Amino acid sequence: MDRKAASITEFVGWAAGILVVIVIIALIFAPSQLFAKVREQALNFGFGFLPEQKKPEFQGQVQIPQEVQDYSDKMLSQIGQQSQKKNCIVDLGEIPDSNKFSIAIYNDKVQIEAKNIETNDKAALTPALKTSSVQGLKPCEVSGSAAVNLHGCFVWGQEKYCKDMSRTSGTIVLEKGKYSRYALRDEKGICVIRIYDDGFTDFGQCNPPRYDGRDGIDKDCIKSLEAKLC
Repeated sequence: MDRKAASITEFVGWAAGILVVIVIIALIFAPSQLFAKVREQALNFGFGFLPEQKKPEFQGQVQIPQEVQDYSDKMLSQIGQQSQKKNCIVDLGEIPDSNKFSIAIYNDKVQIEAKNIETNDKAALTPALKTSSVQGLKPCEVSGSAAVNLHGCFVWGQEKYCKDMSRTSGTIVLEKGKYSRYALRDEKGICVIRIYDDGFTDFGQCNPPRYDGRDGIDKDCIKSLEAKLC
């Protein structure tokens, strides 16, 4: 029995020795790969990823789409023509429909901004991708009582409404479907026109502003504005 126990002990000793040698060889000949893997798994757990998951990779330098740049350029061009005819309509073109970029109007500037874009360019992690300074610019739009007046003046053709057709506003972020391709040029500058869709129940009829004009004018009235282009 003692002899059998000695044999088992001797076998265990040899196995332990072989295991130690294997570990030493692994550490000598492949330390970077081994430690890199251990470090990667530890970091993944630290950031809340499972071992098989990878951290998101960023996509690189952000490029502004041409249609967004063109729209911004056209708006800036119209803003620069303030000495021309007032109380008329300008066509800025369709607002780009993008879930990654937007155009915002602030006091004294127009900005192209990013929406949740992943990039390895740290400068592009801030919302502003391009800023154009316009001294004296004040955001303005046609909504509220101004929408009621614009509808009365341009759609009904009643002169008594042809005043106070825009109002100053805070920051305006242009959105397709919320603002028209047309804007009003008046004494305040270039004022974007809010629009709403009242659905298919009216069969495309141009209706007067609802809710005291809070959401602008009926989009079905846009055709009436084309006759008032500057």
